[in-house]
Amino acid sequence: MVPGLTASVAPVHPAENRHTAPAEQVHSANREALHRVLDDESELAQGWVDHTDAAEWRQELQLILRALK
Repeated sequence: MVPGLTASVAPVHPAENRHTAPAEQVHSANREALHRVLDDESELAQGWVDHTDAAEWRQELQLILRALK
């Protein structure tokens, strides 16, 4: 759990969804995506985030990244 972030997700039972990827594959894909977003060349970092909020935005993404390790 990441402080300050909340989510409401209904539990998924394996019998209901047989096409889910193993947790480690999902975590790995999420980590890779976050690394790309945090890259200095990322369009998200350059164009979508207000410069005044950029440091806080990066810190929040780093918290998520650490939670996935």
